[in-house]
Amino acid sequence: MGINLYCNDKDFGCSYSCWHNIRIELIKATFEYLEVHFAVTEYEEETHEHGSMRALKQYIEKIQNGSVIKESIFGNNKSNLLELFNTYSGLLEFVDLLIQFGVGGIYSLCNKSDCEGFYSVGNSYDICELLKLIKPFLLKNKEDLDAEENWLYKPIDDLIEVFKVSVEKNEMVRIS
Repeated sequence: MGINLYCNDKDFGCSYSCWHNIRIELIKATFEYLEVHFAVTEYEEETHEHGSMRALKQYIEKIQNGSVIKESIFGNNKSNLLELFNTYSGLLEFVDLLIQFGVGGIYSLCNKSDCEGFYSVGNSYDICELLKLIKPFLLKNKEDLDAEENWLYKPIDDLIEVFKVSVEKNEMVRIS
């Protein structure tokens, strides 16, 4: 059993446990991307964007440190990054901050059913843009592209292709 994503003639499939691990790695890569983005962004004075950046950093720290804002249906499991991310994704301010910094696709990707559902063309666009942004952060060993720790770097192109076709053909991605 596993997840299959289809759009037109493109598809991507893997086991449920692999999909779970993919989403966790994509969350980590998104956070790494944001850390780099924030580090190179300088503000001479306090601006709305500076305040937003600080707020998003606080959410990321809470998620990375295992701070749970409410008891989830799975209990108070502080080790599950995906669960913590989804818990915070229930807060509109957090989602708006992700969108503001160009990584709203991570919300779309992580907050869909693992079976029987759809990604809209808008979701596909956001996810495709996100995956292009964070792909460099999936490369853990630059010396050896085939190294085990780069397990997601090459296959991410297949996932990007599914969402890219969705945008180009203006068709939804089917989850089954």
